[in-house]
Amino acid sequence: AADTAEFYGGVCVTAVGGEWTVIADRVMVGNLSTDIYIDAEEPTLYLEGWRMSGERLRADVEHLTLTAARFTGPDVSGSAGELDIDLLTNGFTLRDVALAGTAFQVTGTLATLQGTVLRVEGAGVTTCIGLEPPPFAIESSVATVDLSDRAVLLDQGLLRVGNLRIPLSEELTLSEATLAGLERMG
Repeated sequence: AADTAEFYGGVCVTAVGGEWTVIADRVMVGNLSTDIYIDAEEPTLYLEGWRMSGERLRADVEHLTLTAARFTGPDVSGSAGELDIDLLTNGFTLRDVALAGTAFQVTGTLATLQGTVLRVEGAGVTTCIGLEPPPFAIESSVATVDLSDRAVLLDQGLLRVGNLRIPLSEELTLSEATLAGLERMG
């Protein structure tokens, strides 16, 4: 089409203000005369301290959407079936997410990240990082993760050990300090 361009052979695309950069072998740029978009396979995306890669990136003036995403950010790394970044708010929406920090791993069906606060629906939290399935996890319909404090707040959680499920208190906070306290008790 007349208003598209394809670049290949190692392409680097940077937003006008420098907020993000995409590197890929091949990038399609479309709608050059109106609402521009880019489409790239197997890209690497850099955005404010985050490094992300995936199968495909589709970006327009409002959103960056990465499928089969893998990401590394300040003190965390993980994956998501789909990662969508709202360029107006810098908010992240992640579907089928697994996020690992230094003390625990959080999984969920849907998560939103605004600043350093991650809200996870269908949440599971475990200290058994990298084990699938983990031998134990605390499950909750909603968990709030503060990435700067490295703490997880769970509402109405259940402790799952194998097939055993034990209801927990209304609200439970997991952090490096509370986990260290449990280790001292054990």
